[in-house]
Amino acid sequence: MTTLAEKKSPIDKKAVAKSFSKAAESYDKAAIVQKEIADELLGRLAMIDIRPGIILDLGCGTGYCSRKLTKHYSKCDVISMDLAHGMVTKARSKKRWLSKQHFITGDAEAIPLAANSVDVVVSSFALQWCDDLAVALAECWRILRPGGVLLFSIPGLDTLKELKDSWRAADSGVHVNAFPDLHEVGDLLVKNNFHNPVMDMDTLVMRYKSVMALMKDLQQVGAHNVNRDRSKALTPKKALSRLADAYESYRDTDGWLPATYEVVYGYARIAQNKQYSDGAHTYVSVESLKQSIRNTDTSQS
Repeated sequence: MTTLAEKKSPIDKKAVAKSFSKAAESYDKAAIVQKEIADELLGRLAMIDIRPGIILDLGCGTGYCSRKLTKHYSKCDVISMDLAHGMVTKARSKKRWLSKQHFITGDAEAIPLAANSVDVVVSSFALQWCDDLAVALAECWRILRPGGVLLFSIPGLDTLKELKDSWRAADSGVHVNAFPDLHEVGDLLVKNNFHNPVMDMDTLVMRYKSVMALMKDLQQVGAHNVNRDRSKALTPKKALSRLADAYESYRDTDGWLPATYEVVYGYARIAQNKQYSDGAHTYVSVESLKQSIRNTDTSQS
């Protein structure tokens, strides 16, 4: 069986950056699901006993999480980073006066921050846009300090399952982005040296009057089809008609069409004795050295 780490990503990252930059102005109005998931994620962070100095909001979008983080952790520097420059520009325009919020355009698979420089990485519904999730998690591990926290949400395997199934009935093209399985994401955390990862899942169901209303929402948040194998041509009207007909089988007794979001939440920490190697040198945390000295003193006493 092919694992998530071994699969070739179907994502066109240039298309991701372009799509989300284009959606920066319309995002906040349409991002109902994204904001609800972000609130749930930040609520989980608030329950963790941690006093961070630096937080990275990875895949910040228009800065919804970042602004809440700067309010809750008022003495903390919050770095808002996104692959889409348009989103970073929009987030910067919403910055609160005197808040300790900073902005960078960057890739989660090559985070432009030093090793052991961040206390918390928060990423809400963003890591699914990576070419290789394992590389992004390795980057999070690299930049996090010993004892640091990674907290994220990501759409799971059954996200938009109704839309996927209806498109299969309409034609043979690739129309909906692929999402990972909860267990595979957990395995990647372990393989990338995260300490005691915890994974859980929730399901949200949005309701629409038509499949076109759903697709309009996806377009307005920038989350429409960015698969490399997608057709670059306009979708024929006949295919859209077949899609609408197929989706009708999901219409409920109240006259609504459901759109399911399977939300995977992940939490993990960095071990206090973290060691990082850049290939030429190995860096050991100060806390790890102190513990080593204490152990040596104890054995010699």
